[in-house]
Amino acid sequence: MRQYILLLGLTLLLIANQVFAHGDAQPQPIDVKGLEPLGDEWLEENPY
Repeated sequence: MRQYILLLGLTLLLIANQVFAHGDAQPQPIDVKGLEPLGDEWLEENPY
């Protein structure tokens, strides 16, 4: 039973390490003041 608990604890520790390894995945704010609005029509090229 003790080995099972130790193995479970080690597994959870390794999984938690992988979850936090990818870093901060939250969107970052950007300044879009100088960009022109796209409008309603579909554009063939990226205007930016």
